[in-house]
Amino acid sequence: MYKKNENVKNKHYFRSEELHPDLEMAKWSLEYLPPPEFFWKTDLDMVIRTRKECMMMVEVKKKGSQKKPVQERTYKILDAGLKSICGKRTEIEGGYNCTLNYHGFHYLEIDGTNPMNSKEIKWDDVIISHDDLIRKLKFSDGCKECLPNEEICGCSEEL
Repeated sequence: MYKKNENVKNKHYFRSEELHPDLEMAKWSLEYLPPPEFFWKTDLDMVIRTRKECMMMVEVKKKGSQKKPVQERTYKILDAGLKSICGKRTEIEGGYNCTLNYHGFHYLEIDGTNPMNSKEIKWDDVIISHDDLIRKLKFSDGCKECLPNEEICGCSEEL
């Protein structure tokens, strides 16, 4: 049986409880898993995948929240792994085969709590419009595999 960490130095490890997506799980992990000095835990806000295996990962930073170096390195490891199988036929446990069309890892920064109440939206450090964000999240910028409805994806029927 795992024991509770009685020596947690900083029980208020989170900069903003309001911005933490799963506060209860995070508090639990601070008590029962190794301390943050040795054991890094992070969440990923969005993994978007179409039926035709277009996929991207998006980390959302709200209200001026900053990228953390440890978190950024973790995302780079995941990004490199997905890039390594992009375009290759890959068998997944259970007999499912897919060819991933990976659209990368991206940072979405908003100054509000969602894109609609934000004055500024940044995608990978570049200011974009709300409509641009929607296009990006729907794979309208460079999708090579089509969704059933071209208006959703933006791909031509020929691809």
